[in-house]
Amino acid sequence: MIMNSLSKRSHAGTRKAGLTVIEVVIALAILGITLGGAYSVLLISIQNRAFAHDHYAATLLANNRLEHARHLAFSEVGAAFEEDAVRINDEGVLDPEGRYVRSTTVTPDYRNDPRLKEVQVEIVVPLPRQRERAAGTVSMSAVLIDRQFEEDDD
Repeated sequence: MIMNSLSKRSHAGTRKAGLTVIEVVIALAILGITLGGAYSVLLISIQNRAFAHDHYAATLLANNRLEHARHLAFSEVGAAFEEDAVRINDEGVLDPEGRYVRSTTVTPDYRNDPRLKEVQVEIVVPLPRQRERAAGTVSMSAVLIDRQFEEDDD
C-alpha cells in the first residue's frame, strides 16, 4: 500500500514536457510582430537610400550642366543654351525615357551688367520607381563673366 501511494504521488507531481498550442501561437505572434517591424525598417531604409542616390545624381547632373556652360564661349551661352523641361538619363544625355527632367535658364545682363550672365539649372528628382511624380528639385546657378569684355577695357 505504501508503495502504491508513492507511485501515485510521483505521477501526480510530474508534468508532461512540451509546448501547448497557446504557447506556440503566442510565440509565433511575437515572432511575426518582430519580423514585421524589422521589414518595415528595412523597407524605409531602402527607399531612403534610393532617394539619396537620386538626389545626389541630380546634383551631379546640375553641376555638370553648369560646368558645360563655364567651358563655352560667353557668346554661346544664351537662348540656344536654354532648355525647358527636357528629359535626361543618368548621364545627362537627352533621352525621352530619362528619369530626370532638366530646365536651364540664362539671364543676360545679370544685375544690369552686360558682362555678366546667370545660368540656372533645375533638375526634378523623381520618386523611386515612379518617374512621373517628383520627390524634389535640385536647383543650382552660376554667374558667368565675359572675359573678352574685361580684356577690351584694358
